[in-house]
Amino acid sequence: MQLSPRYIVLVCVFLLSSCLLAAGNVAGKCAQSSSQPSVPAQLAIEAYEREDFGQSVKYFNEAVSQSPDSLILQLHLANAQAHWFMHDPHDPEARTRIDAAETTLKDILRKSPESRLALWDLAAIYAMDGRAQDSQKTLAILLHNDPNDSDALTASGTIAAMQIHFDIQAEKRKRNIRLENAARIGDEGIRESLRSEFEPQIQTAVHLLNRAIQNNTQSSQPLVMLNLLYRMEAELAKTDQDSQALLHKADALVDQVMAMNQQQEQHRTTAQKKLSPLEAPPPLPGPPPPPPPPPKPPGS
Repeated sequence: MQLSPRYIVLVCVFLLSSCLLAAGNVAGKCAQSSSQPSVPAQLAIEAYEREDFGQSVKYFNEAVSQSPDSLILQLHLANAQAHWFMHDPHDPEARTRIDAAETTLKDILRKSPESRLALWDLAAIYAMDGRAQDSQKTLAILLHNDPNDSDALTASGTIAAMQIHFDIQAEKRKRNIRLENAARIGDEGIRESLRSEFEPQIQTAVHLLNRAIQNNTQSSQPLVMLNLLYRMEAELAKTDQDSQALLHKADALVDQVMAMNQQQEQHRTTAQKKLSPLEAPPPLPGPPPPPPPPPKPPGS
């Protein structure tokens, strides 16, 4: 499947805005007993803000050892551990770092099973680690706790859409279908086989993303992923007319999202709230955007 240039522009302007908009309401009901941060906690925040995540983890570990009942400090520790992994995922120690973040978050959830931030961050690190099924299971807990959680709906729909995308591309490679071919797959037998396999999955992902839109009309990410799903569906459509209708539907979403992003950019504030060891950290970023399309062959 060839994604249009407009689609690539679209995915570049979206970087998980819906997840970041949730920063204000994902903290959960954690509270720290002291009104003054400990010295290690303050040093950990300072190291985090200069992106020295190794030092930040070290100091947050000290802070947690001094205040083992503070869920907020443990959330900060997990956040720093995850960012240490994200800072250099190819480092030989990266595996240890993301495993440590998972352990910290699971420890939090043993104490506070419904902590929204801990569940969200756990789903996020599973997604970072390529563990789509574990991420979806964790997002399912969030959605069980709140069926209208727009960020969890968006993340679940995003992961589902990307998994379908990768699976369809793998099937096309196995069947020697040129990946750069746009729109509808020409071979009827292959097209019918792929539609039978993937159409139910596409509709499930579309349903999740439409629910996300119903619960948050200001987020563009669900529309971005619907764009991708409609383009995949166009490849598998029964008729050329159905395929073209789906492509027009996808293009309309591009126009809608570009307008939304332009409007949001005009009202964007540059001020960023400083981290505090007395308040929960912001959520980790959710699933990444779709990959770029394969390069066109020479002379096309």
